[in-house]
Amino acid sequence: MPERLLIKTAEGIQLDPRTTVYLLLLINIVIFATNPSGFQLIAKGALAAIPFALLCSAGKWKQSFIYAVLYVVGQLAETYLTAYAAGLWGLLMRFTAQMLNRLVPIVIMAYYLIRTMEVSAFIAAMERMHITRKIVIPLAVIFRFFPTIGEEYHAINDAMRMRGIGFRGSPLAMLEYRLVPLMMSIARIGNELSAAALTRGLSITGERTNIYKIGFGVQDAVFGLWATAAAILFFIL
Repeated sequence: MPERLLIKTAEGIQLDPRTTVYLLLLINIVIFATNPSGFQLIAKGALAAIPFALLCSAGKWKQSFIYAVLYVVGQLAETYLTAYAAGLWGLLMRFTAQMLNRLVPIVIMAYYLIRTMEVSAFIAAMERMHITRKIVIPLAVIFRFFPTIGEEYHAINDAMRMRGIGFRGSPLAMLEYRLVPLMMSIARIGNELSAAALTRGLSITGERTNIYKIGFGVQDAVFGLWATAAAILFFIL
């Protein structure tokens, strides 16, 4: 039986799902740590550069450029501008800058993980780690949930645009004819994905076979050491 790739696209860095999850967890821990200063900013920037490198390798140039601009602007604003802003304006500026610095790298890394990893490859990796299926099945549903919701939103958006319903015409009609169908679709899609996961035998006991090849390679070692070294330097400096 032919082997399947871990990444959906033919080009780009092909990381083991366990490496991608490890990078996501490590970025979460470091990014939400205390306010960095000095060499800690360099270590934090090295970790924040990992999603940028992965997006570039996958050919997502637009997303990588937007991510780089948002992160740099947020970091510069938090480092230089918030010290001179006082009152309500200063509070809003600090909040916005910190959200850009902390949420954007995590969101982009999660976006890369969801958009480039096959659900079956993720399940195979989690089973290799002996993770209980009480955790694997909900995560597998989440992997398919967000892309499906995005497709549903674009379909509703196109249908309403053809009918002339939008912000310029009637905001209330926009909320009624776009938000309400989307909320109904969310409930329906969640049930359908859960049923599909059970239909594919994810809840059965015993060992399951998988056609995906799971294993660590040179790229996993490079990114794993990159992230680990940056995290260690962040906490010891």
